[in-house]
Amino acid sequence: MSSLLQPSIFEPQAAPINRYAELVEREGIAWVLRFFPSVALSPGRLRKLQAAKFARLAARGLPRAPLAELRLVCDWITWLFFYDDALCDDVAAAPDPLRRLHEAQVRMSAVLRGSPALEDDEPLVHMLAELGARTAAWAAPGFMPRFVAEVERYFQSNVWELRNLLHQLRPALPIYLKMRPFTGAAGVVFALIELIRHESLEEVRQHVVVQQLELLANNAICWANDIGSLEKELVEQNPHNLVLVLQADQGLGLDEALARAVAMQSAEEDAFDALAGSLRDYAGLSSPAVLGYVADLGSFVRGNFVWMHETMRYRARLSMRSYGSAAA
Repeated sequence: MSSLLQPSIFEPQAAPINRYAELVEREGIAWVLRFFPSVALSPGRLRKLQAAKFARLAARGLPRAPLAELRLVCDWITWLFFYDDALCDDVAAAPDPLRRLHEAQVRMSAVLRGSPALEDDEPLVHMLAELGARTAAWAAPGFMPRFVAEVERYFQSNVWELRNLLHQLRPALPIYLKMRPFTGAAGVVFALIELIRHESLEEVRQHVVVQQLELLANNAICWANDIGSLEKELVEQNPHNLVLVLQADQGLGLDEALARAVAMQSAEEDAFDALAGSLRDYAGLSSPAVLGYVADLGSFVRGNFVWMHETMRYRARLSMRSYGSAAA
């Protein structure tokens, strides 16, 4: 079995990289080590962190972002991957895992809303408290409640995934397609794109065309990740993958399901490009702020493709699972 994504899509010129990429990558690793200092003493775990190249996803997705803005998005993306691996994956093996996940999410929501982190909180909570404060410092009035709600929708989708895993349920295709935009946390990143542009788009993002552009970009990113992570999720027996859901729901062979997923992903990207090209026909959507935001969404779709080829997260099945606790 081999990926059907065209090789040219992974070539670096398909997505230019931010000039600060190497700097924020070094700073991002140093930021992680502040919360997990023992990792610096473990060459194997440090190499794993370096090979994941989390910062390069933001650097590919936001090639024009200034340094401070890129640094914030990089750290958020790093936290999201750590949270996904170190908490969501590990908690499935804990006693009463749904309760454990709920308690952790309640605590994280509290610090994101401004409650101070406590000495005995997990490193992930301390990381989030710092990120929340940094985000709030740049936020326009009304942004933080919207942003926290987006993060909490991501948390809620984690519960859905964990319940499926605990009960060995493979989601039906219609349900999976509705839930996937939340489980990938792309909406959190899209909100951060609005933040770092320093232009409030609260009203414009309610426009049906902008919402559909966000959904198309979200699908294009998440379905590409499903295709790129297929072998990893086959090994992990994780049913939350578009290819595997198509295979089970439509009675397809694996290669046929993969081909169908690739076609679906490509169609979402084409639809995004077509709809983005029509923005000037809609009153209020031709401003530089809106055009710039949509251009950044498109950059993230392309940047995600190239990053998937650069990171070892999927090819070597890297996980941040062992970084999850203070004892890590």
